[in-house]
Amino acid sequence: MNRVSVIIPNYNRSGLVNETVRNVLAQSLAPHEVIVIDDGSTDDSVDSLRSEFGDQIRLIQQANQGPGAARNEGLDRATGDYVWLMDSDDLSSLNKLETQVDALQTSNADIVYSPWARVFIDENRISMDGPVLQQRPVPESRTPLQWFLTDWSLVFQHCLFRTSILRAAGQYRTDMWTCDDSEYFVRILTKDAKVVFDDRSITLYRADDHGKVTGSGFVSSRRISDWAKCLIAMHDLCKSNPELTNHVEFQMRVWKSISEMEQHCPDEQTLIADLKSRSQGSSTEYAIRLFVQRIRKALRTRFSKTHWSPAFQTGSLTATQQNMIEELGFVAR
Repeated sequence: MNRVSVIIPNYNRSGLVNETVRNVLAQSLAPHEVIVIDDGSTDDSVDSLRSEFGDQIRLIQQANQGPGAARNEGLDRATGDYVWLMDSDDLSSLNKLETQVDALQTSNADIVYSPWARVFIDENRISMDGPVLQQRPVPESRTPLQWFLTDWSLVFQHCLFRTSILRAAGQYRTDMWTCDDSEYFVRILTKDAKVVFDDRSITLYRADDHGKVTGSGFVSSRRISDWAKCLIAMHDLCKSNPELTNHVEFQMRVWKSISEMEQHCPDEQTLIADLKSRSQGSSTEYAIRLFVQRIRKALRTRFSKTHWSPAFQTGSLTATQQNMIEELGFVAR
């Protein structure tokens, strides 16, 4: 079966969400269903979606509860064999679903990920915000879970999931409005999910804020406390394999989060204490390692011309990828 359920949360992105839906409906493998969950928008998103798409999409309205709650509603209603967790302002090459379904079926994997790029979009022009990310799979020197806990991240837009692995992982946490994807991805990986890479598509992630919950307008203290909750959850999800969370790079993340919490969220003493109980080593050791880490990053940026870790396998936009972008009606520069 190749039925894909596309789940798109929306909050106050009138126009942009329409562009995303058009992109989804134009896929060479037509989606089984497109579920748009409007999370209490106060603009004309709902009217605009209804006017343009009618019964081509399933439009669900709910009170503003955050992105996790919106995605949970979509997951509850999804009936496809695969799920594409798309954001309401991003775009993908028109072959994404076709090639990624093929990759999952061929490999019998649970998750497929593909190249993606941070971009600025101005009418029909696209400006790259750095190199293309994930031109190749993460190095085999670590498992995807090990990389994700230490020096890697992704966005779900450039992935495709088997519905069964998401059902096994459960629902999104709704107490985090940022970092919820990261916690959820670790939960998925701890369900022995098989991950495969496919390079035949590309996803365009808007680097502009455009109302992103993680944008510059979001309260920084909330972002910091959400990350602390996420690290605690990651640690506890991997407690049966302590070597994962004892890794120096994961512990660096924990110590940095403790420092940020003490500086920006001093009133959240319970959360700080919970985070400290998952830490190892001393603050002095952390300070030294942080200094060394910054030096290494500076050297990497100078000599490799990118600050991205090796896990991201960065590269220039290929001719094939440029053609994919032009097929969307854009000129890349």
